Amino acid sequence: ARYELLKQMAAELHEVDLQADGIGVKLALSPEEVYSTVLPLVEWIRETRREARRDGRHRVLIGVGGGGGSGKTTLAKILREALNLLEPGCCEVLGMDAYHLPNDVLDAKMVQDPNSSETVPLRRLKGTPPSFDVGALVADLQRLANPEAGAKAETVALPEYDRNLHDPVAGRVLVGPDVEVVLVEGLFVVGYNDGMWSQVSGSLDSGVMVRGHQPTIKARMLTRQTNQGKSLAEAESHYERVDGANVRRLEECYSHAAAVLEFPRDGGFLPVAVENVRPREASVMVLGLNPALQKTMWLPELSKAASNDTSVVLDGYKDVETVLHTGKVSVLKGKVCRASKVAFSVGGKGQGAARAAGSCAMGTVVLAQFLGGDSGRFLEEKLLELGLCQVTAQVPAATRTATTVICEASGTATELVDPSATIDAEVAEEMLAKVKSAMQHVKAVAISGTCPPGVTTEFYAEVAQAVWVAFHAVARCGTINCDELLELTGASNADEAAKRCFEEYLGASAWLAVTDGASAATMYSSTTKQLLPIPPLE
Repeated sequence: ARYELLKQMAAELHEVDLQADGIGVKLALSPEEVYSTVLPLVEWIRETRREARRDGRHRVLIGVGGGGGSGKTTLAKILREALNLLEPGCCEVLGMDAYHLPNDVLDAKMVQDPNSSETVPLRRLKGTPPSFDVGALVADLQRLANPEAGAKAETVALPEYDRNLHDPVAGRVLVGPDVEVVLVEGLFVVGYNDGMWSQVSGSLDSGVMVRGHQPTIKARMLTRQTNQGKSLAEAESHYERVDGANVRRLEECYSHAAAVLEFPRDGGFLPVAVENVRPREASVMVLGLNPALQKTMWLPELSKAASNDTSVVLDGYKDVETVLHTGKVSVLKGKVCRASKVAFSVGGKGQGAARAAGSCAMGTVVLAQFLGGDSGRFLEEKLLELGLCQVTAQVPAATRTATTVICEASGTATELVDPSATIDAEVAEEMLAKVKSAMQHVKAVAISGTCPPGVTTEFYAEVAQAVWVAFHAVARCGTINCDELLELTGASNADEAAKRCFEEYLGASAWLAVTDGASAATMYSSTTKQLLPIPPLE
């Protein structure tokens, strides 16, 4: 059911028409953004509403707070689109900017500028707490909250801030009886407890905060001011008086939020990570740069064809000179051998590691990978279905296919693996930048599998260095197959190879898992050894 919601939202929210600063904006949301931010917030809001219903309340008020330019308004409108997609007409947005005092009042009221101690019109400080009619906001929130058990609210007419007039306009927002969720967005709606503002936060059922990359936000706010006709110097002065001061006011508010969202440094529209709202907190990023579309074929007559020394060609490989070695079976090109069934699934070491991490309740799992073509689109959809957030760099060539041919008579399997396409240097740099950015929002990084052609081992070296910078940590666990471990260390047996690996690479506090095909794997510490039998798989 959750995946069906995700698919519906990803399709409908692919392009969203919004108003940002009075300008029409067409916002494109990727499936990753829908999965990692929109869907968990929507689920949380709906659960909050269900709790209110159990308490006999008809409507919930959810705050969306944050500094100027942080993306809170855009986020609130996206959440409204998503909630109304699932239940038409259930959600409305109320902006705190609608409770600005009118400009003529701001011009007439003289106050002391805390930055210069001079007496100035309050309009020079527009956007700071004194420039809002907080009493009117509290009164409207209390009207919306409708505390009477079982009663539905009447239609409530609310103001809206007109960014062309730069003034509030009364009665533009109508909240009807069927609206069960009101998203209250603004600077001081969550956790700001100075004077009467505590009643704003106290009127809400819960709230989230958006915290941005301050240099990006400052650039956005300066652009907003210069677009309104101010010079750059005037815009800088306004930022220091108002927006910068508000950033400092909001520092104490984040601890009061049910969820805190980080805004991306690249200046994108949508916050990309939810800190608290997901039920499982620990998160891991897996680098699976060399994925594969896994194709599995079951051939009932493979042994018979081989035992009669006839040549066999597998469907899909009629033009490939291939010799398959399946146990004692040798099959050569020359004859069609039809599979009894074929299945497609997700392949690649990193993809398997990410799936395992997700199934072990390790929290939000982020998978970094190169994808291309129809096979890449198939993998992306399947991985979303499995609940994995993906950081993807698209490549022109189709993602490789790995084909497993299973002989039903003998139970043996043979692998046919396509060559991986070469990754362009610019695409590799794009992926490295995405990985370093996503690393800010995870608590562990797993590097898995080989690099595809065009991506050097320096890629992994840079990631390892970034891990050290981000976490002040080195490798805690490694996994390698026995043949590779023996080659790496030059040892003659696995136990000696593991000992050398700890001495030269991992350190005494790490763990090392050594696989050996279908045989039992071995988990080593620097002082212990434990066999890990491979469980049978259906």
